Amino acid sequence: MDSSKANAEDKSKEKIIDVFAFFMFGLVEYVSFGTIITGSQDILANTEVPTAITILTANLPYMLLSIVLPYFMSKVPVPARVWSAFGLLTLGMLVVALGQNLWLRLFGIALNSVGYSFIEVGLLPLSAFYSERTVFAFSGGTGLGFIGTTYYTGPRPKQ
Repeated sequence: MDSSKANAEDKSKEKIIDVFAFFMFGLVEYVSFGTIITGSQDILANTEVPTAITILTANLPYMLLSIVLPYFMSKVPVPARVWSAFGLLTLGMLVVALGQNLWLRLFGIALNSVGYSFIEVGLLPLSAFYSERTVFAFSGGTGLGFIGTTYYTGPRPKQ
């Protein structure tokens, strides 16, 4: 059997954990992004800073790293990419949620932006080594990203 047929058969027997991992990459990225963007007004509460600053803080590092990271990412081991992405997203959300001043919160948004970059540039291209189901799973995860926005804007229990 030639190698292309063997490769096609391997991809057709995709492990469910691989598909689930790509789904989670998309879900975590867009839940985080949606929550940050939805919370922009609250992050900037009681300041004279325009909302556009949170949008720039969320997108500028992502844009710059998306240009630069592809040249270096192949040298970073996959587990380091995964841990870096989720570590940055987690740390960024904690800094935004717990930060006591505006600049610290904006720094948290920038950390999240770097985490998005690691997912988009470091993890999504790995789907080329799997079947198209992994790309569909990533896309499905991003589609469910509205969970972050819904959770943030949903009704709160009365205290």
